[in-house]
Parts: sequence; C-alpha cells; structure tokens
Amino acid sequence: YTPDCLTSASIDYTIDGTQWKGRKLYELYQKTHTPFEWLPDIFNFARDTDIPCFSSVFSKRGLEELEKVSCPAYKIASAEANDILLINEVMKTNKPMIISTGMADVVDIQRLKWCNYHSLIVMHCVSEYPVKPGNENIQRIYSLSNEFDVIGYSDHSISAYSAQYA
Repeated sequence: YTPDCLTSASIDYTIDGTQWKGRKLYELYQKTHTPFEWLPDIFNFARDTDIPCFSSVFSKRGLEELEKVSCPAYKIASAEANDILLINEVMKTNKPMIISTGMADVVDIQRLKWCNYHSLIVMHCVSEYPVKPGNENIQRIYSLSNEFDVIGYSDHSISAYSAQYA
C-alpha cells in the first residue's frame, strides 16, 4: 500500500498510546508502507526460493499492482472487511481471499456469507495489538465454522497458547 491508499495527508488524525503517540496516521503509513516498486523483487524472490507469498490489499490501486506480479491470493484486513467494492474487485480475480473479522460486525460477516465466494477463508481475530490474555475469544471460531466452510485464526497474542487452543 501507499499512505494515500489508506488515508489522506489532510486528515488530522493523531495516534495515541503507542511509540507513535502524537504523530499523524499518514506519517505512520509513510514510514511503514511497502512501495509498489518493491513488489516484483519480493514476489520473484519468493518464487525463486519456493516461499509461499501473498499480500494484504487495501485499495483497487494496490490490487492492480499486485496483479502485475501475479499475487496468488489476497488478504483483506478486518478494517476493510466492510469494503464491499474492494472485496468485489478481489473476487473478480478468482483467487483465494482471506478475510479477518476482528473489526467486522455481524452484518459484515453475514455479507461475506451471502457473497458465496468459492475460495473464501474467514479468519477470527481480535483487533488488539497485542491481545491481552483472556481476550482472544477463541470460541468465536466455533460459531464462524457454522457459517463458513474454511475458517482460521489470525493471532495477535504474545504467547503460542491462543493458536494452540484455536
């Protein structure tokens, strides 16, 4: 992504509670983004060394850039789980789509079910970084498994126990 795929420099959102406290979200994205120019090298290296490689996608522009390097699958972050336009664009690629549900509400999750996409993997996660012990809500995986064929767990905890329980 680029910062402009996620936010605007004109938005005056200030980060609170991390080492980025007091800085703008746009500035964080400027410092942490993966430039599109790096994608060919990343995906070629992965292919040459037999490392499975796919990417999160946050915008139509990002999807277009990832399609140029033959990205084999796409991850939709939970903040974008309600971005129907982006999800529809990913579905047009006919490639596997992984969606995290941490920030998705019940309507967002039902909408994913209704889309009936042939290659959808729904991941339970908690959008807390890191997840405090006891907040993992692992039992949510069981209810998701009643709704979807393929489910998983996206872990943001410090220990390995959550993944083991999942």
